[in-house]
Amino acid sequence: MTYTITTNAGGTIFTAGLGTVRSESITKDSDLFAMNMPLSDSDATFILPALFGVSRNIKIEGTFTTSDGTITTFLDQLYGLIDGSTSSKKYHSDTTGHDYYVAIASVEGKRGEAEVSKIDWSISMTECEQSA
Repeated sequence: MTYTITTNAGGTIFTAGLGTVRSESITKDSDLFAMNMPLSDSDATFILPALFGVSRNIKIEGTFTTSDGTITTFLDQLYGLIDGSTSSKKYHSDTTGHDYYVAIASVEGKRGEAEVSKIDWSISMTECEQSA
């Protein structure tokens, strides 16, 4: 599979790829706004759909394994996804076959004490408008 995260112009971020993507979850949320009926002892509620718009959140998890010591390069690139800028990234999902413009919400790298050539990682993203 070829899950990828690139710059908007298609530039490479992960020079050695993402490794093995174990899972991808995509959640689309309508952000329903529910309010109890005013001045009533009823179980009924007002539902306002998509009052604040719709959001799509994507999380991918995987493992990067190397035999040539590039684990620190991968970690630099992983943590470099969150760099303080507001520019979006382009994410390609093999699950849906679609490209999404995303803002990186969080990244995590996790390595076992005895694992010198393997790291488990996760990246959480929120779909956004394309930006420079």
